Amino acid sequence: MSTSPKISIIGSSIRDDRWNDFYENLNQRNDIEFEIVFCGNSNLTSELPSNFNYIYSQTKPAQCVEISARYAKGELLMVSSDDLLFGDHFLDNLYEHYQENCSKRIVDKIAEFIGV
Repeated sequence: MSTSPKISIIGSSIRDDRWNDFYENLNQRNDIEFEIVFCGNSNLTSELPSNFNYIYSQTKPAQCVEISARYAKGELLMVSSDDLLFGDHFLDNLYEHYQENCSKRIVDKIAEFIGV
């Protein structure tokens, strides 16, 4: 990838037979830069695209999600399982909605209001 991902799709995953379909579904239907960071105890044997990272761990699923979140580089995190398929421009629309409705200015005002 040439630029930093806008969205990091993270999660625990051991079903490596589904990763290709998961990746292709997102890659072919979105224009936004994204990355996938999965963690689990699969014995990965195939090469993954440059924006698909797999971290081997024998920890529990919730811990795998936390590990994948630590390695994510995107502006936003989206927790997902490895067996979902998404509609056209799902990530593009998600990021657009975030830009329009969840700007840093709004987050800063909430933080100021609650005293953080």
